Amino acid sequence: MSGRTRQTAATVGSQAVVGRATGSAGSIRVATGTSGSAGTHVGANTQDATLATSGGIVKMSVAPVMSNDSGLVRSSVDQTTVQATAAGSSVTAGANATRTRVDPATIPVTNVVGGGQTSLTQIDLPIGGLYRLSSGAATDRTAMGRAAIGLGGINAWRSNGPGRRYLIETDSRFVNYDNFISSDFLLDKLGVDPEWTQTRLGDGFYEQRLVLDQITQLTGRRYLGNYADGVAQYRALLESGVAVAGQLQLSMGVGLTAAQAAALTQDIVWMVEQEYQGQTVLVPVVYLASNSLQLRGNGALIAGGNVELNATNAMNNQGVIAGADVSITAGNLLNQGRISGTGAVALEARNDLLNQGQIEGRDVGLAAGDNLVSEAAKAINGVGILSGISASNTLQMMAGNDMTLTGTRVQAGGSAALIAGNNLSLTPSALRDDNGLLRGGDAVSLVTGKDLIVSAGNDLQLHGVTIAAGGGAALQAGNNLSLTPTTGLDGKVATRTSVSTGDSLQLTAGNDLTIRQAEVKAGGDLIAAAGNNLNVESVLNETETNSYNSRNGKTRVTTTTTTQSIDQQALTAGGNLILSAGNDVNLVAAKLDAGKGLGISAGNDINASTLTTVDTSDVLETRKRFKQTTSTSDETVQGTEFSAGGNLAMQAGNDLAVFNKAQSMGQDAWARCRLIAAFVLQGGKEIPLPWQC
Repeated sequence: MSGRTRQTAATVGSQAVVGRATGSAGSIRVATGTSGSAGTHVGANTQDATLATSGGIVKMSVAPVMSNDSGLVRSSVDQTTVQATAAGSSVTAGANATRTRVDPATIPVTNVVGGGQTSLTQIDLPIGGLYRLSSGAATDRTAMGRAAIGLGGINAWRSNGPGRRYLIETDSRFVNYDNFISSDFLLDKLGVDPEWTQTRLGDGFYEQRLVLDQITQLTGRRYLGNYADGVAQYRALLESGVAVAGQLQLSMGVGLTAAQAAALTQDIVWMVEQEYQGQTVLVPVVYLASNSLQLRGNGALIAGGNVELNATNAMNNQGVIAGADVSITAGNLLNQGRISGTGAVALEARNDLLNQGQIEGRDVGLAAGDNLVSEAAKAINGVGILSGISASNTLQMMAGNDMTLTGTRVQAGGSAALIAGNNLSLTPSALRDDNGLLRGGDAVSLVTGKDLIVSAGNDLQLHGVTIAAGGGAALQAGNNLSLTPTTGLDGKVATRTSVSTGDSLQLTAGNDLTIRQAEVKAGGDLIAAAGNNLNVESVLNETETNSYNSRNGKTRVTTTTTTQSIDQQALTAGGNLILSAGNDVNLVAAKLDAGKGLGISAGNDINASTLTTVDTSDVLETRKRFKQTTSTSDETVQGTEFSAGGNLAMQAGNDLAVFNKAQSMGQDAWARCRLIAAFVLQGGKEIPLPWQC
């Protein structure tokens, strides 16, 4: 042996040789050394593996098998309870210093906020000196050209009395004051003296320009409804503001609450306070009514600096919503178009959230009080249109009930967390051909540049999915966790589940953990822990049959062969590989490969069983009045392979049974097999187990 311990169990002929020992919990240990005598006590020493989200959504700590002078220590799994609902999940939205926390239960955001959410330092004055900054003195300063930093550097202040009503005034030489309306109209109707109110950002002509800019950014057009004139549109929006002020108990200078905005039945303009260089000014803000906001795919576009939408009932997007930070809330949210933000994108549904389109941003947060589904759109010519969720930085997805991803691509340049209060399923989309027969669908991929957490309060099913994390990953289920492939109409594997990490990988299940025909690789430690049974299963592939004819003189020879192979399940770790179960660890012809230590612990039994392949050959010879068939068969038994760069340790509370491997060996195989230092310690007595050379 050369530094790497590799042990594979053996059989004699077609009969499996069983190495079995029994004892009380903690009394059985397998030790390895380099000679025929027992070596030093060894094990796969690991530290507690912990992976948590910065927002505290999930924290999971796994204390796996460890060895010391007194024997092996039982593993334990400790994880926080996954929230059953999305309430209080506080998905983060916003950018840099302006980040806010959005609670799906309260959702304190407005319908559509344009100018009210725009920092005054970003306001650019039009070219040509049309506007001037009012200083409140006898002489004013005219703003020529486009200011590089908006109003930066201007010494603006609030007037203590009448005479200074606007921060920005229109040069009277270029405009007819009889042709525009101002917020004076709103103030007059509400019984507020414009002469004694707070300074407003601009006069009527400038306000009208701000309103037009907001509407253009938010809807993609300059006018709402059937309006074709900016003055008439502004007047109507102000009149609507007057009409709802009493009904909704609006306060001058205060933006609408989520409840007030949701109650709107008509579009309005309302005056909202903003701070600029220590001075408070009133700015006209457009609020769009949305009992049920429908964005259609006929070219409809909502685009702006920051876009915030709130629908009381349902929101269905079939167009494009784009902005810097994008925040959308609704009772039910359906996206069949594109939602895009250069900053944070936060989508929240009080009930269900369904994505059949594209969602992308720097930091993306999706939250549903009930179910969250991302699936491929309807098939075109038998091919589904993949949906996508992409974050250049972080991604958070949360569902109070179930989360289902089918035929979708999910990626994050940074870390990602997918949390479901009940079941979480990642499966390919199911498509049917013209005859209604089920055919292979579009695969699901989940890729992150850094760490990944996928957690389900109940079952977590990974079925034909590709998961790749640049950092560490934790896949956990409160009940069952399964990694399985998809199969085609012929029963053969169509798409395997593949899980790979650059760092550690943790697979934990409160009940059963099943890994079958999956590719599982960890760059660091790989820890698989189950509260009940841990199953690592290889399977027999379908038998392949070939037949060919030949002639030998007057004899016709027909040869028919059948071959069978094993689809071996492998677990590969660059660091330690730890398997732990509260009940049984069942290894079916598996391959366990650890770069460092390999440890297996079971509260009850450790069972390593075999699979047997059978290859046959039938030769039929036919000539006149003669027919003869010669048949041969060859059996191959595949057992579990253990490979460790460091030490190997096993602990079973009850039985440890190893069913071994043979490669068509004869009856003298036992004598030819070299015993390496492998022993079961039972009651202090060393019982050697047979291992294949």
